[in-house]
Amino acid sequence: MPAAVALGVAIAIGTVIASELAGVRIGMFTRDIQSLSASGGLALPHYAGALSMLTIMVWTAGSALAFAAAALVPARRSWLLVLGGLLLVIAADDAFMLHEGLGLPEVGFVIVYGVVAGWLAFRSLAHHRDGSGTAMLVGGAALALSAALDRWATDPYLLEDHFKLIGALVLLTIGPTMIAPMLSDRPAEPIAGARQSRAKVTV
Repeated sequence: MPAAVALGVAIAIGTVIASELAGVRIGMFTRDIQSLSASGGLALPHYAGALSMLTIMVWTAGSALAFAAAALVPARRSWLLVLGGLLLVIAADDAFMLHEGLGLPEVGFVIVYGVVAGWLAFRSLAHHRDGSGTAMLVGGAALALSAALDRWATDPYLLEDHFKLIGALVLLTIGPTMIAPMLSDRPAEPIAGARQSRAKVTV
């Protein structure tokens, strides 16, 4: 808990510093898009960007679950750390439009993502029974199709964004799939009420 509080304080301080360096109000970093657009004279509906935000949440959840699995499955730790890092970078890129903001070509990011995903898929072949390889191939195929539609389709938004969401959802399943066998092998902890009742009977 102290680490979580310290991280929250550090982020707050970093937000103040970033707003000073950028020469903008702190609200530019802390307020939601609808509020910012309304204050600028553009009223966006509450559902604006809903699918994009959902996909970002799925990326973030998948990253967190991969990191949790890395802590619980030592045999696959390095693989899961790379997976969690990849999903976290994709989430940040989607949320903050990193390559657009930095002026970097999108194709470069796609190539890097593809190389890392290919390495993950290759390394998972030796562990085909846990389903990680299948998830990497299916999720990677959905994301590759999304990237292709984004680059070459004339009006790609519906299919592109939905294939991206499908890929993110498939990759999210890897962490829980790794963790589930470990949890099922552990004896169930008795709930507090059961422990108290047992103590009374013993007395």
